[in-house]
Amino acid sequence: MVELNARFSSHLISAMSLDAGRTEFNTELDSHADSPVVGKHSHILRSTGRKVSVKGFTDQLGAPILVPVVDAAVIYDCEYSGRSIVLVIRNALFLRNMETNLIPPFMMRLAGLKIDECPKFLSDKPDETNHSIYSPGLDFRIPLHLDGIISFIPTRRPSKIELQELESIELTPNMPVWDPHDSSYSQQEYSMLNYRGEVKPPEDKNAPRRFIVASVITNTTDPIAFDKAISDLVEENNEMEHRISSIRHHETFCEVFDK
Repeated sequence: MVELNARFSSHLISAMSLDAGRTEFNTELDSHADSPVVGKHSHILRSTGRKVSVKGFTDQLGAPILVPVVDAAVIYDCEYSGRSIVLVIRNALFLRNMETNLIPPFMMRLAGLKIDECPKFLSDKPDETNHSIYSPGLDFRIPLHLDGIISFIPTRRPSKIELQELESIELTPNMPVWDPHDSSYSQQEYSMLNYRGEVKPPEDKNAPRRFIVASVITNTTDPIAFDKAISDLVEENNEMEHRISSIRHHETFCEVFDK
């Protein structure tokens, strides 16, 4: 069961609003969304055959609904360079009456894109990198727009000819299945810090492995005996350095963490 956030729900509630005369619609960056969402102004490239049960943030949405998971595409027309680029959105929930597309910036970064969400007028030293999406593969930058305080890309539905002829950028990772609850993301984030809460330096794969003794629990109250026990521990492995952060009595225990 996927529970919608308030932004998603507000789009769905107002999804039937008129769009006569409009050619461009917002593809918004939504940090609260855990999966991309596409609507009627996208082109469906393929259906994955999977469906997700979606529960609303508000009771106005009624009972949970089954939403198909698709790969889709939209077009971005750059007003500065005149180039048009196909933006591919993988593993997206498809709401056929929804006018706005939603993309989690987390997924965009996983796809290798460089995202800066700070508006230029709020930056200390504004330049073209602020409030933009950069594709290293195409060496192409997309300036972001603001709708109130929501960052978005102006996009439209592509034609079949455009899909065949134009260059493309993958906005989300090209993977068979997207799992926003994958625990490896939190594990990787946690492993970036050492025991002091500092970012670990890049690992030198050729260097010997080093360890840190983060805490020691001993059954002695004699400081001389304690120091000797620590010295013996360090001498057993000359690649080990000790940092004593706590001492407890009546038990013998040592925690060793890979630095």
